[in-house]
Amino acid sequence: MNILLAVSGISIIVIVFIDILQTTFFLNGAGILSGKISNLIWYFLIKIHGKIKSHKFLSYAGGSIILLIFIIWVLLYLTGLTLLFLSSETSVVNSQTKVAANFWEKVYYVGFSATTLGVGDFVAGSDFWKVATIFSAAAGFFLLTLVITYLLPLVSAVEEKRKFAALINQIGTTPIDFVKQLEVNGSYKNTSDILLSLITTINSIIQKHLAY
Repeated sequence: MNILLAVSGISIIVIVFIDILQTTFFLNGAGILSGKISNLIWYFLIKIHGKIKSHKFLSYAGGSIILLIFIIWVLLYLTGLTLLFLSSETSVVNSQTKVAANFWEKVYYVGFSATTLGVGDFVAGSDFWKVATIFSAAAGFFLLTLVITYLLPLVSAVEEKRKFAALINQIGTTPIDFVKQLEVNGSYKNTSDILLSLITTINSIIQKHLAY
């Protein structure tokens, strides 16, 4: 068994899952890895925006960053698993001939076991690798479920933010217009109730922004 490959694979898997949990579960903003990736992607998008001068281009930045981070998580997870299974020559064998799988066959095995497809033309070569396969399938299912569970409220939070921005824009595009809209028959006696409602919504949006 190649210890270096095994340790490298396990390390990548651990790093990926720590980052996923920091980003999606603890709701303290992006993890260290996804945070750096987000900043790097945003840097390049700003550079491109500076050349094409299109604000519409930046409107796709948020969704693009989230999608790329998700793809990177999956690729790193599969890379870590592949390195782990490559650490032993007999980790994966042909289910019929029992011949050890080659590099691409192990990549194929890792892919379908991580996505719980269970094709069955290749199997684990020993009890240890059977346990590793169970782990890869369970972790893969956990990864996909956690990310999807994270994305749904994230989309809802973005929609809420846009609706609130549209509401504010309708009330007034300048502070003076905003104040005038609050006036009812020359009186501002209902202003406190309206502002309290707006502050409550703003606080909710701020907390969701910090969380996501």
